Amino acid sequence: ETVTRVDLGDLIIRDLGYYSLPTLTSFDKSGAFFISRFGSKTNAYEIQTQEEISFKKLYATMIKGQISRMEKTIYAGKTERMLLRMIVETVPIEVYQKRMRKIEKENKRFGYNTSDEYKARCHLNIFITNVETANLSIAEVLELYKLRWQIELMFKNWKSIFKLDEIQPMKYARYTCLLNAKLI
Repeated sequence: ETVTRVDLGDLIIRDLGYYSLPTLTSFDKSGAFFISRFGSKTNAYEIQTQEEISFKKLYATMIKGQISRMEKTIYAGKTERMLLRMIVETVPIEVYQKRMRKIEKENKRFGYNTSDEYKARCHLNIFITNVETANLSIAEVLELYKLRWQIELMFKNWKSIFKLDEIQPMKYARYTCLLNAKLI
């Protein structure tokens, strides 16, 4: 829905549930900016060598250099490549373990094995953006994404506490009155 309602200069913050490289490309062509999580099935390539980025090597480099956050300019996509800023942040061990439990449970159900490359990606939060470093620092990109998550949690609370998803069809005026009463 948002693809057709994008204006020049808009900043769109997307979660993995809405991740689509062609959609992000269309935002960029419309003159809009975006911040998104990086899809695990999307390829990332080094600018200079055109080689695919190994997240296993990247994670090892970050651990060895005791780097918690870093930024790289990359090409994303296998066929149509898009020039992006990739921001990588290591996650606490508890987050890594939670991610691994989830993927191992899913893989066990389908009879798959988890690759070392995917395991390395689970150690990282990976974001992509088309906003230049001069306009948004690494810390600002991460802060904006966290704000997006807080807004989503607020809507989730409203939905569960106020039972907004269980409201029966009604006239608009009655609905707004009911909604305002629930929010008060």
